[in-house]
Amino acid sequence: MKDNSINKFEKTKVVSGRLILHHPHLFTKWAYKDKTTSRYSVMLIIPKEDKETLRKIDVAIEETIKLSAPLNNGVIPQITDVAIPLRDGDSKVPSNIMYMGSQYMTASSQTPPGVINERKIPLFGDEQVPDCSYGRASFYFEPYNIEGKIVIACRLINVQVFKETFNVSKVISSPAEDFSDE
Repeated sequence: MKDNSINKFEKTKVVSGRLILHHPHLFTKWAYKDKTTSRYSVMLIIPKEDKETLRKIDVAIEETIKLSAPLNNGVIPQITDVAIPLRDGDSKVPSNIMYMGSQYMTASSQTPPGVINERKIPLFGDEQVPDCSYGRASFYFEPYNIEGKIVIACRLINVQVFKETFNVSKVISSPAEDFSDE
C-alpha cells in the first residue's frame, strides 16, 4: 500500500506525449546559479498541438492548487495568484525557434529520475541523452508557500529518450534548399 503523503500527488502526476528535452541534467545534479540548490533537471518543451498533454497539465495544476490550501491558511488560491511553472514559448522566448509554438517548463528532482530509451532499455550517462532530444517524461506538481506566495514546482520522475533530436534545418530549410544553384 502506498504512503498517503505520496497518494495525494497521484492526481498531480502527468505522463507526457512527445516533447523536446532541453538542457538535460539527468545523471548529474546541476544548479542554474550558485545560490540555487543543485538538482537533476530538464527543460520540457511541449508542442501546443499536443493538446492531450497540455490538458493533463492543466488538470494536474488545478489539483495542485487545491492541495495548496493548507499552505494558504486553508484557502484555495485563485490560479492568477499562484506561480505556475508552465510558460508560453511564443511570448517568453520568441527569439528561439525551438520554443515557437510550444509551452515549456523545468522539471527537477533531488533524486535521480529513471531514464530509458525508445526500446525501454535503461540509460546511465549524460552522453546518452543529447541536448534537444525528443522524448517523453513523467512528473508531478507540488505546491509550496514561499514568502506568502503559493508556488507550484514540477518534480521529475522518469524520462524516455528517443534517438531523434530537434534539428533547425528540418524546421526552416534543408542544406540542399539553402545551397541550391537555382
